[in-house]
Amino acid sequence: MRTRPKAILVHLSDQERELLDRRSRDAGVSRAAVIRLLLRGALLAEVTR
Repeated sequence: MRTRPKAILVHLSDQERELLDRRSRDAGVSRAAVIRLLLRGALLAEVTR
């Protein structure tokens, strides 16, 4: 079964969501894309490169 990024967002705190928004904006990709990369094992620092 596939985990949907939106299902993960509802479990994040405001602080975690803010960090996710900032990282996705810095990388120029959607929040969903960042979540997918993290689920595949990417480190947060790798996502923003």
